[in-house]
Amino acid sequence: MNNFQRLGSALVGLQVVDGLLTMWATNHGFAEVNPLMAPIANSWMLLAVKVIPTIVVVLALLPLTRRFGKVITGGLVAGIAFLGLVVGLNIIELIGGTSI
Repeated sequence: MNNFQRLGSALVGLQVVDGLLTMWATNHGFAEVNPLMAPIANSWMLLAVKVIPTIVVVLALLPLTRRFGKVITGGLVAGIAFLGLVVGLNIIELIGGTSI
């Protein structure tokens, strides 16, 4: 597995974790603060809306990695860092008992 595959898998995995955490939280009385996701936050449709586009983007970037590898890698690292922060903050909020 090359670096692009690892980074792409990490981004997709974080989207899955974020979606599952959101579903769990909304099914246990927490509120989803994103007004676009709130209507589907407690259903499996949330995972489809979060994960499928991420997979499509990662696959679309694959043929461009030879020419723009450093830029794509930087973008994936930034996306992973941002989503990792979001997931981490959501976990902290779940532990603390505030809304997600």
